[in-house]
Amino acid sequence: MGSTQHISQLFKKKLNQWENHKLQVENDIHTGRFYRFRSAKRFSLLNKLQRLTRRLNNLRCQMKLAALGGTAAALANTQDAVAQSTLGPFIQQPRALNPLRQPMKGLELKPTSVDLDNDGDYDFVVGQQYGTIKIYLNEGTSGSPAFVEYEALDENLDPIYGYGGAPAFADLNGDGDLDMAFGTHGASVDRIRYFVGNGGIPGSNSNPLFFTEQDGPWVAATKMGNPFYGSEFNLVGANITPTFVNIDGDGDLDLLVGSNYQGTGTFSINYFINDGQSNFTHVDQGDSPFPFITFSDNNRSAPQLVDVDGDGNLDLITGRYYGDLRFFKGDGSSFTEQTGPWDANAKTGSPFDGLDFGLQSAPTFVDLDNDSDFDLVLGMNKYGLHALLYLENKGNAVFERKLDLENPFDGLDVGLEAAPFLVDLDGDGDLDAVVGADDQSYDLFVYRNENGVFIKDTDHSIADIDILRDNYKPIFVDIDGDTDQDLFVALDDEIIFYRNNAGIFESESSPIDISGLIPGSEYSLAFLDIDDDGDWDAFLGNDGNSPNPSLVQFMVNEGSKEEPDFTVATAPTPFDTQTFNHTPNVFSTDIDHDGDLDLIVAESIEITLPYYTVFRLFVNNADQTFTEGTLPISTPQKISRHSYLSMADVDSDGDLDIFVGYGADLYVYEGGTVEFFENQNPAPTTTLNNSVLEYAFDGVALAIDAALTLADTDGDDIVQATVSIQNYQPGNETLAFTPESPVTGNFDNSTGVLTLQGSAPLSVYQSVLRSVTYEYTGPDPGARKGGRTKAISKTITFQTLDADLTAPTSASRTVNISSATVNQPPAISAITLSTVVQGSVSIDLAPLISDSESNFDPNITGAISIVSQPQSGASTSLSGTVLTIDYTGLSFTGNETMQVQICDIANACTTVTINISVAGEIIVRNGISPNADGLNDYFRLDNIEAIGPENKVSIFNRWGDKVFEIDNYDNQNRRFEGKSDSGKELSSGVYFYKIEFSNGLSELKGYLTLKR
Repeated sequence: MGSTQHISQLFKKKLNQWENHKLQVENDIHTGRFYRFRSAKRFSLLNKLQRLTRRLNNLRCQMKLAALGGTAAALANTQDAVAQSTLGPFIQQPRALNPLRQPMKGLELKPTSVDLDNDGDYDFVVGQQYGTIKIYLNEGTSGSPAFVEYEALDENLDPIYGYGGAPAFADLNGDGDLDMAFGTHGASVDRIRYFVGNGGIPGSNSNPLFFTEQDGPWVAATKMGNPFYGSEFNLVGANITPTFVNIDGDGDLDLLVGSNYQGTGTFSINYFINDGQSNFTHVDQGDSPFPFITFSDNNRSAPQLVDVDGDGNLDLITGRYYGDLRFFKGDGSSFTEQTGPWDANAKTGSPFDGLDFGLQSAPTFVDLDNDSDFDLVLGMNKYGLHALLYLENKGNAVFERKLDLENPFDGLDVGLEAAPFLVDLDGDGDLDAVVGADDQSYDLFVYRNENGVFIKDTDHSIADIDILRDNYKPIFVDIDGDTDQDLFVALDDEIIFYRNNAGIFESESSPIDISGLIPGSEYSLAFLDIDDDGDWDAFLGNDGNSPNPSLVQFMVNEGSKEEPDFTVATAPTPFDTQTFNHTPNVFSTDIDHDGDLDLIVAESIEITLPYYTVFRLFVNNADQTFTEGTLPISTPQKISRHSYLSMADVDSDGDLDIFVGYGADLYVYEGGTVEFFENQNPAPTTTLNNSVLEYAFDGVALAIDAALTLADTDGDDIVQATVSIQNYQPGNETLAFTPESPVTGNFDNSTGVLTLQGSAPLSVYQSVLRSVTYEYTGPDPGARKGGRTKAISKTITFQTLDADLTAPTSASRTVNISSATVNQPPAISAITLSTVVQGSVSIDLAPLISDSESNFDPNITGAISIVSQPQSGASTSLSGTVLTIDYTGLSFTGNETMQVQICDIANACTTVTINISVAGEIIVRNGISPNADGLNDYFRLDNIEAIGPENKVSIFNRWGDKVFEIDNYDNQNRRFEGKSDSGKELSSGVYFYKIEFSNGLSELKGYLTLKR
């Protein structure tokens, strides 16, 4: 430990760094810029803040200073999560999903394009000089192909072998499945073999594609045998290349065959016409539309028919032994060779002029990039194993060759001992790749990441470095504290250094001198700040030189991050006593996301053949010791010796993935390529109540979901959770929680994000997240016109991260903030009443009154009151909710109104106008139809009960005979219903009525019509 003054100065320096970095992060969050960064950069910024916090706390303890508190304490609380968590698993991905994929190589490849799995994109079947027939299945898309290699299988699911073969596909037996014709070379005769396909899918376990070979003469009726059995090119040395095309326009596929053999004449392209039953007949040269091409000009011809120049006619393109391509322009009936440079506008010359990549060219044309023109895929032979060539048609038959990883058939292969390192070289926010090797080319290989495609950059300053050593491994680190990545290269016997000066890497004297280490070879290098003093210390793996063992050795940086000074020191436990079998290649990364770097050692096991590599994880305990853990990396077979591992979040999902550079291909296992192992850690899932949470203005804080559930299928500890208010209103909204050890956190009132941190079991985080509450303290949302409630809708989003930091799926709940309730007055239905002169009428108002808040109580004094009386002077009274209007002693008749007021307990009132009709005479309804239909079934005398209840009603027929008479007629029980006094139904007709009154009213007389 240094002096108090030195520690104090260092503390002030680190505090200044911490404050500046914290200010930058908070500003990025506040402006939203933080969320536009890639997840890898976001985590990098947060981890840097955590490291600075831990360093400050360390210095604080040494100085016995007070805790930083607040954000520092929260950020420093993250603990080691590996002991309680399962990292990964890391699963090896197929070639199609590997961004640094290996090439698909072969010797003298002859490709053909076909959609084998019927998914709308192009797959390829490839014959080769030796070995099996290959299938390149497109697992990408029609515009962005990505191929996985399989073997063509027979009916026993064994690989089909061919020699110098070329495949072609057509449904020759009419069963709806593609069959394969295969021109084979090197047997007793060269011939076309015929295989019937079953329509399966390459690589499928449940429905695998396989081909059954057919032999013997073709029988068209049964579709059995080989349609090419006994064809005349069945001679040794023919080198047959078949292709199917509808040449004569009759709807079936004819056969075009390139070969060495002249057949019936001196030509090497033969045309066989299909009669529609898969009987193929050779067309003599004189009748063939194809040009007379001599054997010497077109040795091993490989013909293709395609409209290259876009004029609507098929053109003939032939590959041949010499490796170039010949172009024969078609006019619809014949083909004429074109030579010389291609004029894309005039469409003259040959589009393939000057293209020559080796020997034995075998072309196929297909729209590989889905841009509606034909691209060129080319097989060839150039003294070794090579991938198919890909030349993109840039338009107008101008072909541009795509190399390395831009070619979907090619890839990355550095020969031996690939050593990949992922780093952002160009500052564009994504990870580029630099790959070391042991291939005696003495070059570092640079690949720029352009939208997920790694493009080889031979112009980069790193690619210009002449290593002049075997076995070189690149390591990037900001060794001088200027925020860019500098380059170290570990060699067999030295560590060399290149400083990054504004993107240009310049050689300088290396600050790491290995002369003081126990001697070894094949060095590897990794940097960690093991003593947490803010600068980088160095771990070096080396193969043992007898009698010295293979070790991981240590050099402490006794300088600073800006001016490093590395000195050999005793390695931290367990490396102070640990030895390794062979060639321990070291790599550092924060695999558990706890803020410090851990160490991974790729150890070669060279005890019995075949030799291989294992990967050992050493977790940083943050006390200058390591504990060995488990790195769950899954591969179908062992990985070759001297392999190298690096980690990066290349797919931007928040967790670290693995790249393994395969080492030496000694005995079985390959070397020189890079395999990709995706971190398939299952992210935690958060489940919230999906109903809307109602929050009343001026209400208390509400739990967002007290029944929230967390789940994680592999049982990892949780290290972080965030709760965010979308469209946050600073100062008006707050999230709070109840802490539970070891989980702490803070709410950022500038961003509306509550961050919880600390490694803890899932149950602890679930408990803490259930306690999260939301409170709104902003202005009242107010009320809408008409008193309707207005609300503010907010979304609260939860995210939870486990030790892998795999990006989780967020869960959200909507909160509606309602305005303070506006009390509405009671409502009452319209009222119309009727009575007669000197009569009275009553009505119960209770059934007519409603109140949306249920605030109306009729028992409260003043709940119902009369605010204006009838104009006639009629007396009114209220008994509870019953209103009575009495016209006794009044001669008033006609219509008038009065008003009643209804009030709730909050004194919100409604006034209703009551319409009253007072009848003053008896109205005679002089028509009756007593048929029990409810209409006019009796002789109706309106108001008679009120005005003249003591009465006599008499009915006479047309002859003057009285047929009916009754006293006290009341329209109810005492009334005339069309029957005589004796109960007999009277016939339809006109009758005479007379009504007499005892109270002095005038007698009423008139005619009554009865109709049945």
